[in-house]
Amino acid sequence: MREQCRSAFTLLELLAVMAVLALLISLLLPGLRAARMLAGRLSCASNLHQIGTAVILYAQANRGRFPETTHGQTADKSWIYTLAGFLQEVDAVRICPADAKRTERLREQLSSYILNEYVAVDHADPFGRPLKSYTNLYQLKLASKTMTAFEISDQAAVSITSDHTHSRQWFSVQDGRAWDRICRDIQPDRHRTGFSVPDQTRGSANYLFADAHVETISAAQLHQKAQAGVDFAKPPE
Repeated sequence: MREQCRSAFTLLELLAVMAVLALLISLLLPGLRAARMLAGRLSCASNLHQIGTAVILYAQANRGRFPETTHGQTADKSWIYTLAGFLQEVDAVRICPADAKRTERLREQLSSYILNEYVAVDHADPFGRPLKSYTNLYQLKLASKTMTAFEISDQAAVSITSDHTHSRQWFSVQDGRAWDRICRDIQPDRHRTGFSVPDQTRGSANYLFADAHVETISAAQLHQKAQAGVDFAKPPE
């Protein structure tokens, strides 16, 4: 009996072990969250790179034109459908693993990514005549500096019509609310550990460029540009 009593844990020892375990978990959890976030961000970047390659293939097959969106078009004109023939497994790359609405978007045959209005829709006058066009890959001044796709905002409706940004409107009014309009279209803090902050400046997102390369840009950096009035979505002249 005495031997059994000596081998048993006292309440104090048990509490000490639990405290050590709690401490280890608290130390490991941030690392695990960061690793999961990084894995999701890298997977998302890979998706965008494959989409970027498909966009180039589409442009080569269509005299340089970028894919169309549902802006003034029917649903079957959306780039989601027209790019399918240039991607081996479109369902495998159209959804970002960090997208809060990924299940709904996959079910509705939509995408976690959204095309830049500048490269998808011509700027036209009231009579429909183009004023300025960036919709041809071959005519871009700097393809490596032209953003073509973003990660879609959580605020965007799960709808086929939510396949393009409204980039031309982001800075159309000098009312100090450009960042709000941006965040209604894209999710600048998609990849982060922890909760989003109200101004969505904590974290980062992936951005696809016309030459198919992908950059990860912090939300804080993008916010700084927006505050300075820099229209980063507009292709450079």
